[in-house]
Amino acid sequence: MPQYTVPLFTARGRIAWFCAIGLGLVLLVLGLVLNQLWLTVAGIAFMVFGGVFLILSYVTHGRTD
Repeated sequence: MPQYTVPLFTARGRIAWFCAIGLGLVLLVLGLVLNQLWLTVAGIAFMVFGGVFLILSYVTHGRTD
């Protein structure tokens, strides 16, 4: 029985990392505008987390998704 792969299956993880970076950017801007340190820190954390895993995803060609 041949094994079939779903096209763009590895892109699902990359989309999630882009969403994490976007959420981090929104939280960062809100934290800076509202002068809330916890929002700023959470935004930076989401952006770093998403960025690191996005780089990992590209380097490993989607095997870490």
